[in-house]
This record gives sequence, structure tokens and C-alpha cells, in this order.
Amino acid sequence: MALAQIKEIKAGKLVQRSAELGKLLLDSLSSLDSRRSPLDLTPRGLGLLAGLEVSRLDGSPATEATLKLVKAMLERGFILLPEGEHSNVIGFTPPLTISANQLKAAVKGWGSCYWPDEAHRDEASAGDARHPTDQVAGPELSA
Repeated sequence: MALAQIKEIKAGKLVQRSAELGKLLLDSLSSLDSRRSPLDLTPRGLGLLAGLEVSRLDGSPATEATLKLVKAMLERGFILLPEGEHSNVIGFTPPLTISANQLKAAVKGWGSCYWPDEAHRDEASAGDARHPTDQVAGPELSA
């Protein structure tokens, strides 16, 4: 069975694909506008195994905010895991067969959880623009 898996990995060029898509993922995470954030966002990873460390501006772990963001992403259909000693790293571990568009959608979804007002700006005229994840920036995130 292991030989069949290795054959599939080679045939699909999944190692090369992981490196290319991993760069796209890290670039996308790095481009998130953390200047507007009460948190420090630090992406890191290798290939498609990536994480986004979420810390307060004083450098302490932002565990509660991380868990709220992971939960909000789950509600949107994205499975991300809290990782690290303080559960303040959002782990991105997609399958090697994920598409570039799916990766971009995940980062965009994360951004809409983190900055929900922007995600719902166009919906405001259609009724109540509030979403359950609008409270992601809870007491821990306030200055």
C-alpha cells in the first residue's frame, strides 16, 4: 500500500505542488492587513503545512481570540485547528490536492471572520448585516 501511495505522490507531483501552493498560502497569510488589528499575526510554515500565530501586541498568546476565530471558520465550513503550547496558532493543513482557488477562499474566509464588518458591508442594505462571528473581536481583542 505504501508503494502505491508513493507512486501516486510522484505521479501527481504532489511534493512540488505542495511547495508551490504553500508559498501561495504563506504569501496570502502574510498579505493580511494586520495594521488594523489589535493582534500580531505571524504566518509560518513549509509547503502546505502552515500556521498563523496570533498574539497580543505585547507578545503574549491570544488564545481566546484564536479559539473564537477557529470556531468562526468552522461555522463557515473550514476545518482549522488551534495548535501550539497556548493554542494560539491557527493550523492550516489542507490536503495535497487542494486547488489554489480553495486556498484563496480559505484565507478570504479567515479575513471575513477577523474583519466581519468588511465581509458584510455589501449585505447591510439587504437587512441585518450582523453575523454570529461579528463578536470575534471580543473583550480580549479590545485595547
